[in-house]
Amino acid sequence: MDGASFVRHVSLGPKGSIWSAQVSYASAPDAPKFDIYLASVASPDPARGGVDDAGTLLEESGLTYVKLFGPIDTYAAAFTDDGWHGTIPFRLAGADLAPFTAFGANDAFGFRTINGGAGQYAVRLRINGKNAASTGYHLRVTELAFVRLDDFSYP
Repeated sequence: MDGASFVRHVSLGPKGSIWSAQVSYASAPDAPKFDIYLASVASPDPARGGVDDAGTLLEESGLTYVKLFGPIDTYAAAFTDDGWHGTIPFRLAGADLAPFTAFGANDAFGFRTINGGAGQYAVRLRINGKNAASTGYHLRVTELAFVRLDDFSYP
């Protein structure tokens, strides 16, 4: 259905780290277009106002999403499990827990920056119409991952 969406949470950090949003999907005759959005999630939830609210997250209805990329057209005349569809790299430029409200200028290495800081984020995939030739809205995402690109601490 056009406008349908689902949300997953991811932790990003520390400040200055470089992340890649990666997505893969299958294309098909009944497939739609979709967008990917990102929102910072306040923690603790400022609306709770209690003394025992450490680690609580702001409700989904209170989030402000910024489009990360899209629309991505997943239509194809015949079904194909396309596998890998690329990456959108970005650098966290904000202070810890700073809200993400906008993209900034590219850094010295060409990475797009976001003004959000280290913390919890919500990722929303939202169906955004369909190719005129498509017969439906069947989205087949096979992978959605956020991978840190600048962490070389593994043995």
